[in-house]
Amino acid sequence: MNMNSFISREVRIGNISIGGDQPIRVQSMCNTTTRDVDATVLQSERLANIGCELVRITVPAMKDVKALESIVSKLRYRNIRVPVIADVHFKPEVALACVGVADKVRINPGNYTENFAQSSYNQEDTLRANEKIRHNILPLADACKKHGTAIRIGTNQGSLSRRMIHAFGHTPEALTESAMEFIRAFAELDFHQIVVSLKSSKPNVMVPAYFMIARKMMAENRCYPLHVGVTEAGMGAEGIALSAAGIAPLLFAGLGDTVRVSLTGDPLSEIPVAKKFVSLYPRHGVPDFFAQFSPYSKILIRELPDYGKFPVVSLVGTSTDIQSDMVLDSGLFNQHNESHIELKTNYIEGLSKLNMKAGNADNIRIKYFIFQKFCAEILGDILLRKIAGMKADDFRIASLDYVQSDEGNFITQAASDAAVLLSAGLTDGLCITENGETTQRSVDVSYAVLQATGMRVTKAEYISCPSCGRTQFEIENITQKIKDLTAGIVGLKIAVMGCIVNGPGEMMDADYGYIGSGKGKVNLYFRGEVVRKNIPEENAITELLELIKNNGHWKMK
Repeated sequence: MNMNSFISREVRIGNISIGGDQPIRVQSMCNTTTRDVDATVLQSERLANIGCELVRITVPAMKDVKALESIVSKLRYRNIRVPVIADVHFKPEVALACVGVADKVRINPGNYTENFAQSSYNQEDTLRANEKIRHNILPLADACKKHGTAIRIGTNQGSLSRRMIHAFGHTPEALTESAMEFIRAFAELDFHQIVVSLKSSKPNVMVPAYFMIARKMMAENRCYPLHVGVTEAGMGAEGIALSAAGIAPLLFAGLGDTVRVSLTGDPLSEIPVAKKFVSLYPRHGVPDFFAQFSPYSKILIRELPDYGKFPVVSLVGTSTDIQSDMVLDSGLFNQHNESHIELKTNYIEGLSKLNMKAGNADNIRIKYFIFQKFCAEILGDILLRKIAGMKADDFRIASLDYVQSDEGNFITQAASDAAVLLSAGLTDGLCITENGETTQRSVDVSYAVLQATGMRVTKAEYISCPSCGRTQFEIENITQKIKDLTAGIVGLKIAVMGCIVNGPGEMMDADYGYIGSGKGKVNLYFRGEVVRKNIPEENAITELLELIKNNGHWKMK
């Protein structure tokens, strides 16, 4: 299937449009308390001034609707025209109240469908649920038609209905079908000002879900704009790498009309990263490329002959014949004294064939890729087709070299390029360098993107929400403290969430969860279940560490 043929319909949101031939729009979300009107206005203005094209604001309760009215009024009075999105969870009546105040309302499908718990579900249950959906969204659709307000159908892996989980589990299919139910329901009500998202903190769930829904929307001739982003991506380089793992393959394939990067901390830090993602890819992707591949297919790790130590950073998987954690010496182009490997390159349209001699393994011929400079050159359609056409038994290593010195751009671009290759199953290893040299940050980003794509786990994994007006504590500081105190632990997944809206659902596959339960209070979770409730915040980190140790999981690398 040619994913290049997915062209969404254009949807108007305030003074801009998204979808169709419009540019990919960049957005973010305020992390101020919505009832602190002046702080939210100021942050919205600052976001708009650095290129944020849509600003989202949480509206958790009816009392916050009045605050939203004041925020929008003050922004318009100051001639700040950025469209405002109301983010609503749990309460359909709040979403309805936001229509006419905000330019778009984000709803969670889980709040509009029957969420009854039972041991099994049949076709009659599905029909009943779909009828309930149409009944529940009818007032919202009518109000949005009247006021010209758009809706985002914001499916989230952390808040799927029990019926969807029973039918599909926590899978791409569950995200896709949950959204499609609402797409069909709104279409039947002749409402089409729709944007669709399928959010997860796991790129290997999120990416296939977007491919699935694109195909379904095309088959039904209901191609609505796609909002893409990895939810609860976390902090710093790891957060950027996780975002790249989900966003880059989609934009590369031509899926995505608006982008939000969810990094823990100041939302202003999200905008340069999102803009970089958008700048790396053409508007409608490389034709037909990803149609050949299943995103995040498991890479086959082949045993190689014993030719000594092979100087490659961050090999995917393990092999007894390969020392996979050696750093690269001089870009792999010079003689490597320790392993006595002589490398000779012969460039053919970017694809290199190397003659290698080492130990007892003479004349070993392997395929090797060298990609340089910028994404348009690195990921050209012709080159990728050559890579895709390689023999199955070729051992493939992607080498990505960059001349950039700015850390943010380097991490964003390197992680994006690597994620595209990994998502298509086109490489067995990564070798990321700067100006032909291995640096600490090139090693760090290699491991970060491998972990983000689920290819290789080398340390503890952290997911943390970007924070918003619902957040109950200083999430950036708390997350950093937890990371510092658990550094060196291998294999655990620790979630730090600001509130109970998405927190419990998003951390369902985490080993441990630290979630704000109220002002100054924290709940601790172990594998999805609450184990300690309403702990005073000043004691919560200590109790988390004790919980990990008492469960025997304090295992350092």
